[in-house]
Amino acid sequence: MAIAANDDRAVEQCILYAMENGPGNGVPSNSEFFNLALKHLTAKKNIRWLYSAWFAQRSLPFLDALTPEEAKALLDTFLVVPKIEFQVERILCQIARKHLALIWEFFGQRLKTRATHEGEDHYEAFPYQFHGLEKELSRDVALAVSTVRRWYAEDSTLFRFLGGRLLSTAFPEFGPEIAHALGELVTNGTSADADFVLAVMENYRGEHMTHEVLKRVVAKYPDDQNKLTGVIISFDNTGVVSGEFGFVDAIRRKKAAMEPWLADQRPEVRTFAETYMRQADLRIADEQQRAETSKALRELEYDEGDKDGA
Repeated sequence: MAIAANDDRAVEQCILYAMENGPGNGVPSNSEFFNLALKHLTAKKNIRWLYSAWFAQRSLPFLDALTPEEAKALLDTFLVVPKIEFQVERILCQIARKHLALIWEFFGQRLKTRATHEGEDHYEAFPYQFHGLEKELSRDVALAVSTVRRWYAEDSTLFRFLGGRLLSTAFPEFGPEIAHALGELVTNGTSADADFVLAVMENYRGEHMTHEVLKRVVAKYPDDQNKLTGVIISFDNTGVVSGEFGFVDAIRRKKAAMEPWLADQRPEVRTFAETYMRQADLRIADEQQRAETSKALRELEYDEGDKDGA
């Protein structure tokens, strides 16, 4: 009756009622009740009910009982959500417990359809940081890597900032599992596989756990300048630096982190490390001179300003 009367508020309440009291407990089946209400609101891009649903659902079994088809229909509703905020993420966490692959495909769809939202304020395919969902997404490393690798094959444009960053967001800590999966992909895969791995690696900060993966790229492709440049970008990534001599200090830290590479058993890795160390010395000298010059000019301007003021 609510759908026939086009009473969206009543339809929203039907969804919440189904989530709070179903499955069973006198609530009609999803095909007779929840699915119809969801289809009606999805067609109108009505997502108001989401922000009440997460609270009602957080300790109830409704989402755990969804079939794959029902979970997919619910996730399709979330495609129009401008941002994956706390309320939506809580629901995604519950769906991921039994339908993890669907969650990855959901984010793949948000990445694909992001262009249709250009011009809309604040649309984000995925957040800068998850607050719990990363624990679910990182449960199955093989699923995560194979899914995102397929996205790269379909469209590598800006992949580092899209699928590559999503994978690093799902695995904020570069642990042994993701390191092994990406390292094996380099060793046993194709040149395109290595390019995919580097696009992911450039989202990390050159942590120690990333080094073996980068070494494998160097060892397998010692003459591929594009890949070696990708290794350097990944290794050198430090994020934000501060202070007059921030870059100098950062380069020195990276140089120290490269020193163990000089003792690697693979000659290609040792050669790469030797070249890197020489270039690091030159960069340190250049940055040191630039920083000292900048500091001297600033102090001179400050002194002249004091004299003018006097």
